[in-house]
Amino acid sequence: MSLFRKSLGSLAQLLDDYEDNQIKQNTPTRDHSPQIPEGEDRPKPYLTPTGDLVIPMDSHPKYHYWRGGQDLLETLLELGADEETIRRYVDDDIESIRKRMIH
Repeated sequence: MSLFRKSLGSLAQLLDDYEDNQIKQNTPTRDHSPQIPEGEDRPKPYLTPTGDLVIPMDSHPKYHYWRGGQDLLETLLELGADEETIRRYVDDDIESIRKRMIH
């Protein structure tokens, strides 16, 4: 191995050690993350008067369809959205939507 490659390896190790040390020094001892309420205290999704769906980030994870939560249609049905509002958000054909609205 050339001296140049050894130097690069040593430099990379020094940088890794430095970063590890900085992380240890800058790690807070207390948890400062936002506290998300559990259970029924969490905010719920809602529809605005104009039919816009609002899903608060601190709502129950079941509503977070973008993270594997329940289907967006399920949330809209749970909120009692009308057919026009559902069409804005769901690509399913209208007949399958109507069937799910009945149940």
